[in-house]
Order: sequence, then structure tokens, then C-alpha cells
Amino acid sequence: MFCPAGALDDFRQNYAAVFTSSVPIVAFALNSIKVTFFVTLGQLITCSMAGFAFARLRFPGRNLLFILLLASLMVPGQVTIIPIFIIMRQLRLTDTIASSVTSHVVGTFFPKNERSNC
Repeated sequence: MFCPAGALDDFRQNYAAVFTSSVPIVAFALNSIKVTFFVTLGQLITCSMAGFAFARLRFPGRNLLFILLLASLMVPGQVTIIPIFIIMRQLRLTDTIASSVTSHVVGTFFPKNERSNC
């Protein structure tokens, strides 16, 4: 690979400038790690329970509920951005980590996979 003279020095200077600037880049990274951890944990708990319920339990309306769950997979995420924002604003959760976590915890992809394995 060809690396022009001075490109590595510019890279080091830019990298150092990020951490010495007034932008709290470390806080941003820690917030991302927190949201990722809690969303993953919430997805594991809720989707495992939903997948078990659909796969093993027999209850009235199970197939209809599963069809609704599958239909929700067909709705693009862009369509739900404004309604989720309105709900979070009504709950006074805007600009919080809780809004990022709660809007992503209840997923529909994993229960589908749990049921198809049985």
C-alpha cells in the first residue's frame, strides 16, 4: 500500500485532537456501551420468554398473535421513529439513556427464530 509522506503524522495529530478537545468523546463512548449492554440484556430476556411462549405454550389466539408479531417485522424502522419520539416525549424520557434502551428492548426478530427451531 502506498502511504503519502506526512499522512501518518496527520493521523496522529487528528487522533490526539479528538481526545484533547472540549468534546466529551469518552462520555459518548461510555453512553454507547451502556445502551448496548442494556438493550442486549433486555432483548435476551424479553425475546427468550416470548420465543418460549410461542414454541411451547398453547393458548387461545397464539397463532393470531404470532401473525401480528410477524407483520410487525414488515414495518420499516423509519416509520416508527416519530411515534416513538412522541411516546418518549409524553413519558418525559427524551434526551435520556432510558429512551434509547426502552425503544429498542422489545424486539420481534428473536421470538420468530425461537419458534422456528421447534
